[in-house]
Amino acid sequence: MKRLRFWVIATLGWFFILYNIERISAPINLASFVYLLTAIYAILIIAVPWLQKISLHWMWALPLPLFFALKIWFGYRIAEGNLPVTITEIFFLGVTAFLARGIGLALEQFREAGIGLVVGNQQRSYAQSFETGQGEIYREIQRARLYKRPLSLLAVSAKAESVKTSLDRLVKESQDEIIKKYVSARLANFLLEETNDCDVVTQRDNHFVIVLPEISQESVADVIARLESAAKENLGLELSFGVSTFPDEEVTFEKLLECAETEMWEAAATLTTKRGEPMSPSSDKAVSTGEVSNKPVTG
Repeated sequence: MKRLRFWVIATLGWFFILYNIERISAPINLASFVYLLTAIYAILIIAVPWLQKISLHWMWALPLPLFFALKIWFGYRIAEGNLPVTITEIFFLGVTAFLARGIGLALEQFREAGIGLVVGNQQRSYAQSFETGQGEIYREIQRARLYKRPLSLLAVSAKAESVKTSLDRLVKESQDEIIKKYVSARLANFLLEETNDCDVVTQRDNHFVIVLPEISQESVADVIARLESAAKENLGLELSFGVSTFPDEEVTFEKLLECAETEMWEAAATLTTKRGEPMSPSSDKAVSTGEVSNKPVTG
């Protein structure tokens, strides 16, 4: 996004200079069609992706035949005393092409990033192309024929009427995932800011696990009240807490974690029930699996 913003600002600044160059420098008298040509060429470069992939030299040279044809058509002199102006016009075309290419490439990166957010959670490998895999299919059929073994071949496609339904669901799931990641990142930063340097903040699945050294069972309630109040005020979030203390309740890491997470899920379920909202898929698990990293979360 920052890169796209830079190219847009640079291009707008350049067009401001281009369209006011004759006021800035009186000796420069560009052909009137050059202003329109540069604008149209910039739009084409941004709109046509393959133009962005050619080298800058060819991108610079591409409009020159049309440029010279228009110079001759409208009766502008190219060489002799008008040569410096002609060189300036060509230079302006090149700079405009360079900036438009930057916008086009930045837009393409932004588009790919958006696609990545949509399909980023799909970890399965893409199927190989039929042209690549047909040799392997042919060998399997030959093997089945040789050893007289059964074999089945499937042709599979999605029904056209179900594609739109699937797409709508995919967009909704992607939106929910983006929101969850955004909230999770903000909550991580909040917890890091509100806890002490000696505390350990970790993220486990869709929740956080925090170790508070030297905090007893009597003191932890004050910490929870402070975090709950600050989260509601600064983030507009209501938090669910689960607590276990050593050695009052449990003495092993696994039991401390199980006790705290179970209490957290129960608190989340109670809050959801009061509001009459459906529970999230992850909240029906009393204890999630996986290892907890002791590396502080950076958001």
